[in-house]
Amino acid sequence: MPRGSSLHRVDCRRVHCSWHRPTRTAWLNFGAENIARKVQERFSAGVYKVAGCNVNANAPTGEGNRWNPLAWTVMLTDLAGTVTERDIYQAIPEFNKPRRVVMGKTACNVDNDTAAATVKSMLLEFGPLEWWEVSTIAKGKRIKAQARFFDESHAREAASSLDNKLLPFSKTARLTVRLMTSAKFKVSTRIYDALSERLGSQTPIWEGQHLHFVAYPPLRGYRVLKLESEDSRLLAQAKETVERIVAGEVVKKDGKDLWNPGLGRTGDEYKRLKQVERDYGVVIVRDRRKSQLRLFGPEGSCRQATEALETLIQDSSSWTATSDSHVIELNVEEFQWACRGGFKGLTSQLGDNKTTFDITSTPKRILIGGSKADYTAALAIIASRQIGPATAVSDTQTDCPVCLTEAEEPTRTSCGHVYCAGCFSDLCQAEGSASTEFRISCVGGEGRCEKILALSELQDLLSSAAFEAILEASFASYIRRHPTNFRYCPTPDCGQIYRPAADSSMIFTCTKCLIPTCTKCHSPHPGITCAEHKERTSGGYEALERVKKELGIKDCPKCRTAMEKIAGCNHMTCSGCGTHICWVCMAAFDTDGQCYDHLSKMHGGAFDYENVVF
Repeated sequence: MPRGSSLHRVDCRRVHCSWHRPTRTAWLNFGAENIARKVQERFSAGVYKVAGCNVNANAPTGEGNRWNPLAWTVMLTDLAGTVTERDIYQAIPEFNKPRRVVMGKTACNVDNDTAAATVKSMLLEFGPLEWWEVSTIAKGKRIKAQARFFDESHAREAASSLDNKLLPFSKTARLTVRLMTSAKFKVSTRIYDALSERLGSQTPIWEGQHLHFVAYPPLRGYRVLKLESEDSRLLAQAKETVERIVAGEVVKKDGKDLWNPGLGRTGDEYKRLKQVERDYGVVIVRDRRKSQLRLFGPEGSCRQATEALETLIQDSSSWTATSDSHVIELNVEEFQWACRGGFKGLTSQLGDNKTTFDITSTPKRILIGGSKADYTAALAIIASRQIGPATAVSDTQTDCPVCLTEAEEPTRTSCGHVYCAGCFSDLCQAEGSASTEFRISCVGGEGRCEKILALSELQDLLSSAAFEAILEASFASYIRRHPTNFRYCPTPDCGQIYRPAADSSMIFTCTKCLIPTCTKCHSPHPGITCAEHKERTSGGYEALERVKKELGIKDCPKCRTAMEKIAGCNHMTCSGCGTHICWVCMAAFDTDGQCYDHLSKMHGGAFDYENVVF
């Protein structure tokens, strides 16, 4: 993943720029007060516009009389710098036209394109830009533009240094530069439709906080939601709200997850589950790995659906109580047989409610929910490789290769195989957590496809949450083995990770809490150097170190996790990274044996013998 990002879900590299358009003033001379006042009122009301834009018109001034017919003057201000006398005459009907128009000079002598190029060059002084865009809207008092830097630290420095800076082409105009923070979320269209009412209820709140929320049109079964604001703290709060809404609600009763093994199959319980969805206008997602049901929809509908699910599970549990659960692990040949129609044949003989094909486990399994006789029959069918004549060939165009039933919310891979959206997510998460090498392959074509799916394709086919879960599962073991290459966000209970920079200071904005952290000294100090921050905070840091020393607290030499030894030998194991540590000199080792050898050779043993009572 790019440094300091999480699938580009949080972006702090964009700046919004604006500056006043070049303006000029015009004086309109009239021979009668009533005409002058009428023209002024119509300009103020927006009836008269100059070059399609509203303008400010001051009240008529002068002391006109019959001997001085040109004494009444209306002054128009904030006219665009390109406005001419002709534009003003064209804005006023013939019967109200002034006798004369006098144009003032523009506030600066550059055109809009030159001004925009100048602002862009000012930004480029801080770092290269990924893109730059000037608004094509000609109306309004300000010219607006936006740019995105390649590096977040450049964007922060540009916003801090250039905001309210005098523009070089004007004596009075100043540049406004605002650093924008945005967060994006990718959810399935079906779930978004169920949650649109709850998200819509938050929109007025966000608008009052000057937060911009947009839901982009559907693309390949997903919608991207975006939040954007100048205030990163308000954005973090809104981000938590959206994450909570799109995560759905786990169906519980008395604090326990409501679940029945039959819900993981595609039999009668599943059909009743779909009926609950239709009856209450909600979406129910089965998480077979966690044995959970998640509800998405309006709060009132979710409450009613929960009650219906309680009844459904109670009814199915009464049947399950009379049956046993059996697991049959499959070897490679048995797995291929199951994919090529064997599982369908098994299901047709035992019944839909009794069989589940668990393709996400290692090894692959068939679960039998039935009697001992059903289990024995299943073993016999698998051993004989029986395939029912009606199911010998699976419909590769519509059947999901994971559950071997018609795909629900079909998701098609680049190799042409169709999965249920939920089954594909389960498959990816299982492979991502089971293998040390991140590699997910297609199991279509009766298990023979084996095409490696690229990360870019997985990102297109999965929701943001599912894609991140896959990467986190794959990355977690690597992080544990390389504690010096990664650091945890300093915010308590945050848990996000970034890569330290030993030589240069760069800003990492946490994708969870949105707190900016220096990757060199690991402290939040945007806008100032590490040395300046250390000077400002040295008193508190020294006090903390003094207290830690008094209490006998030491930091792990690898991951800096704080540790305290109450009693026992001088071999310590860090709870953060698992490093074995000599408590005497804080040397670090990969195994406990290495640590004990060191204690014996360098310190005469594992104990402080003067403190040991014999």
